[in-house]
Amino acid sequence: MITRRRLLPMLLLIFLAVSCNIPIPPGTAIGGITTLPPIPPGITNLSGTWNGTLTTGAFTFPISIVIEHSEDNSLTGNVTISDPFDPGYVENYVINGSFDGITLRMEESEGRFYTATYLGEALDGYVAWNCYDCPEDGWGIYTLTREGSLAIRTPLPPTVDVNGTWVGTLDEWSGASRLFDLTLIITQEAGSSEFTGSVQLTEPGTDYWQNYLIAGIIEGNTIRFHNVDSEEILYFYWGEVSGNTLSGNVSGYCYACDAAFGEFTVNR
Repeated sequence: MITRRRLLPMLLLIFLAVSCNIPIPPGTAIGGITTLPPIPPGITNLSGTWNGTLTTGAFTFPISIVIEHSEDNSLTGNVTISDPFDPGYVENYVINGSFDGITLRMEESEGRFYTATYLGEALDGYVAWNCYDCPEDGWGIYTLTREGSLAIRTPLPPTVDVNGTWVGTLDEWSGASRLFDLTLIITQEAGSSEFTGSVQLTEPGTDYWQNYLIAGIIEGNTIRFHNVDSEEILYFYWGEVSGNTLSGNVSGYCYACDAAFGEFTVNR
């Protein structure tokens, strides 16, 4: 509790500082409020609590990251991961890292490295063991928004209905450079941006066959989905819908990244 005796000297300090143009040191507690340290020009202050989800394969966990953004542009804080099906399961780790104005990089004591892109009060990224900027080693993806922010990550209403069976090809341009027949089945509730379904791949002239369940989202005409029937996300698809044609890319590591190994086109 701040008494009148303590408050008057604080107000006098503020008056003298402003009158004499004396800067108040970062971190000074004034009237119960601690001043935020200045951040280099052009860099957004990421201080705050960021909440969202961490998805790894078929599992999605609530995740919360508390960040303190310092004057030297370093980041410290902690990450909390919980299990919605087991209230007693909670992981909490100290984290530290940096932010260059676009990309956030933070690591915690268990060896998990968080790389994310800042998207205006939202963070989209992936988690990997022991490395930054290595989507090929990522084992989970996360989306966070800052607590109290107006940038609530509510998906935009879909402009197209993607329900149905889509048939076409997937052209693998890396690895064995194969051409697959692709069947994509999507189930989307009316007015929903989220959908589920399945992918079936076959290679003509061979016995190769693969089938897996998917979950995804459509925002405007942009679509993305990934497999959900294994402990790890193995396939990331993203693309654009134009009428009854859906085309895009596929990666084994991340959405909309340079690590794509093929492109696909399907028609409904």
